[in-house]
Amino acid sequence: MIENRLKQLRKENSLTQKELADKLNISKGSIAMYETGKRSPDNDILSSIADFFDVSTDYLLGRSNIRRYSEEILAFNTTEHLTDADLKLVKDLIETLKSKNLQKK
Repeated sequence: MIENRLKQLRKENSLTQKELADKLNISKGSIAMYETGKRSPDNDILSSIADFFDVSTDYLLGRSNIRRYSEEILAFNTTEHLTDADLKLVKDLIETLKSKNLQKK
């Protein structure tokens, strides 16, 4: 499943395989092999891909159709499990983590 999701995310972001490979510090050949299913990324590369596209590894692996944890939390909240104060704390945490992630790039 990663082959389909990776290619879709790359195209949505108007990136060539080479551009994505450069951003992830891996070879274009690795991206091509991941996208054709001839090879699977190791856990470190999988995490890097998820971080780069701001999606969960479960989404990349096809284990979930929810791209981001924030979407999952908001979906969970529609069943009224979280109070408004809880939801604000979670959103603040997500924004903090995003900003730390952007600083690394």
